[in-house]
Amino acid sequence: MPQSVLIHARVTPDLKKNAETILNGLGLSMTEAIRLYLTRIVVENGIPFELKLPNTTTIQAIEEARANRNIQVLHHASDLLNDLDDKDINARDRLSDKINLKKTCV
Repeated sequence: MPQSVLIHARVTPDLKKNAETILNGLGLSMTEAIRLYLTRIVVENGIPFELKLPNTTTIQAIEEARANRNIQVLHHASDLLNDLDDKDINARDRLSDKINLKKTCV
């Protein structure tokens, strides 16, 4: 077996507990999850997910959602499609294509 090194990391007890619960459900130990994460960093030559600061539109949407302002509940994908404005016709068409693709794959 190759030589290994010990890594120490400080996290809050809640974070550790919650992560362990999820990892146990996935059949992984904390050590295996950390090894997978570090392997993906090496393979992708960087963090294996996007890290970026939100723009002002996103920040405003987050603040509104947290304050329960401008929230619209739609119960079906068709409601969302009908709600999109004409200016969003391309977005509506792309979303409709994805919905139809999922229906044909199921």
